[in-house]
Amino acid sequence: MILTITFQGKPLEFSFNDDSKTTLATLRSNLAELTGVPKENQKLIIPKKGLVKYSEESETNELASIFENAASRSRVLLLGPAQVEVAQIAKQEKLHSEQLQKLKARSIRNASIIRNSKPNVLKTNRPINTLDSADTQYVFHGLKVLPCPGFQKAQELLERLASDPAVLHIMKKHKFSVGILTELDPVTNTTHNGKRLGFNINMGQEISLRLRTDSNDGWRQYSGIRKVLCHELTHNVYSDHDRNFWDLCKTLERECDAADPMLSGKTLVDDSLTLAGRNAYDIDDEEDGFYDESGLIGGEFVLGGQSSVGPSSIESPDSLRDAMRKAAESRLQK
Repeated sequence: MILTITFQGKPLEFSFNDDSKTTLATLRSNLAELTGVPKENQKLIIPKKGLVKYSEESETNELASIFENAASRSRVLLLGPAQVEVAQIAKQEKLHSEQLQKLKARSIRNASIIRNSKPNVLKTNRPINTLDSADTQYVFHGLKVLPCPGFQKAQELLERLASDPAVLHIMKKHKFSVGILTELDPVTNTTHNGKRLGFNINMGQEISLRLRTDSNDGWRQYSGIRKVLCHELTHNVYSDHDRNFWDLCKTLERECDAADPMLSGKTLVDDSLTLAGRNAYDIDDEEDGFYDESGLIGGEFVLGGQSSVGPSSIESPDSLRDAMRKAAESRLQK
């Protein structure tokens, strides 16, 4: 008996005597040795029999009773994570379990930055409330990144957002609480029509943000990611992209910039940052995408626009960037 089992596109060939009493347990042990996939994680897809998962009861079955003919012996697929991948996932889950305590500690440390900021760093006609370490209700109560290469960097980005004193400031002020902040999968959220930058499910149950560049070999600008976060936080209040939505969204963006202690050398005039130094509304080359509409099936918002449109209406990247630049200049000149 010759078995051909394909794993990750590579065929593996096994030879057994036709009259042998070789069991499924023996085959799984051989597969574990060659592929690194533990036998309890192995899933075999056999023609006409379908999916065969690991179970103690089935391990004593003889191969001859499972692979009864030539067709069933030549097109077998093996699915399952290798031991090293299992270890990485376990490590990531451990990081997730520790992240809440770390975020609370960072919130307390970063609160002092706002309290101790010099008066001439930011000038505004509205007071900036300081963060209180007791305000742990209006935070992100969990983080989750994609289980793929670079997840450590993605974790750091989500932690930076979740502990950003400016983000925490607007969350406390507007009483925003988010169940979990996740990394948006760029592969499943990119089509020929455009790319999704973020979405909000059930008004704060989950907010997902795009962290990686289109080529998946780098990371989007932090300022652009935070701006998308302001958009998605607005969906905690409004589902539709109406005038109320946009008024609150722009308010959150201004308040977030005003509460950012790193925007040194900037002044606020009528709640708008002047053009001195870096533009508070950074034009990110990765921003030519659209937002999901609060996790609801329907319209999508194209960055640079003012209304909900379908995906077929997505503009070209160049026109979106031009529109964004003009919108930013218009806001800053008012």
